[in-house]
Amino acid sequence: MEAVYSVEGSIAQTSPFAGGPWDPALQHGAAPSSLICWVVERLPSPVPIRVARLTVDLMRPVPVAPLAIETTTFINGDLTLSLAREPVGDWILLDAETWAGPDSIGLATARLADRDGCFGRAVQSVPLEKR
Repeated sequence: MEAVYSVEGSIAQTSPFAGGPWDPALQHGAAPSSLICWVVERLPSPVPIRVARLTVDLMRPVPVAPLAIETTTFINGDLTLSLAREPVGDWILLDAETWAGPDSIGLATARLADRDGCFGRAVQSVPLEKR
């Protein structure tokens, strides 16, 4: 089986297997997403890390061509809100719970409610540090 990418230094050579079903000259989304994940997992860190969540937004097509690998690191304070309806009134209940996993990654969840009842949920990945 041939690999989708062959990484040489900071260049990822793209094989034809990265081509998408709509245009073989443009990659399907899974190919560049997997390359990004592979790069993120290899970023240097002063302490061992594990990726808790990775979101890839492709703003335009990615060509089947050599790709330059460049990295910038940041902490993503991700928060996802799912609302079934708009809240009513000035008062909002945040019934929250935080779970700390065994590998310094936690998950915070919350039920959102107002005077008319539950209207949504909140979920957030939380990096934790032992003290």
